[in-house]
Amino acid sequence: MNRFALLLTLLPTPLFAQSELSLLPGWRTEAGTQVVGVAIALDPGWKTYWRVPGAGGIPPLFDWSGSANLADVRVIWPRPEVFETYGMLSFGYDGVVVLPVEVTPQDPTAPLDLALTLDYGICADVCVPATSSAALPAGTPETLASGFAIDAALSDRVMTGTEAGVALADCRLAAPDRLVFDVHYQTPPLLAPMPVLETGREDVMATPESVSFTETGFVVEAQVHRYGNAPLPDLGALRVTLLGAFSAAEISGCPPG
Repeated sequence: MNRFALLLTLLPTPLFAQSELSLLPGWRTEAGTQVVGVAIALDPGWKTYWRVPGAGGIPPLFDWSGSANLADVRVIWPRPEVFETYGMLSFGYDGVVVLPVEVTPQDPTAPLDLALTLDYGICADVCVPATSSAALPAGTPETLASGFAIDAALSDRVMTGTEAGVALADCRLAAPDRLVFDVHYQTPPLLAPMPVLETGREDVMATPESVSFTETGFVVEAQVHRYGNAPLPDLGALRVTLLGAFSAAEISGCPPG
């Protein structure tokens, strides 16, 4: 079920095309940053992708260069769904997805005009690239609908390992093409969440192949794929996201065993 279906009746303007992009006004934080929302609406049967798209997917690319007074941007990813097509797994969103974004102005006392061009993939029976643009002029007031949409997405964000009570341990390369690590839980889950691995390099990938339970969690074995003259994966740069049915957690850095 689409977690943001209710937003279709709350957002101020209809978002449906095959896909349509908009920027939702949010609020200023105590730290002087601003929280806004990147909203993508998709026709029924279509989906778009998380930062890790999975097999055959297209990751989103954000271009904020048209903005004024913008120093930094941080996307706060909601938990993605797992899709299976022709036996291949992908990770993403359907219906209406809102990506909360924390933006930092260069000058907190000056107006902040946001302009986004987003390159992303959309898929139904076939996958196609899409490019859309949206703007959020300085001073655009937050509405009830935009605040609700951003809050709903934040409530479903990927947690840190500390928040979720989960950590990595005993990370090792059992062979140049074999990565093994333990996942430790303070309270073991009933089912092992699906691990998604990022190595920090485009030419080094790690694909989980097996998960086995232990008394404190579970052990993941992954196949390492290196392209060209790519080095061995840096375990300190490894990022592991555990996708569960109702929550997700992300752990960065894998201590050696």
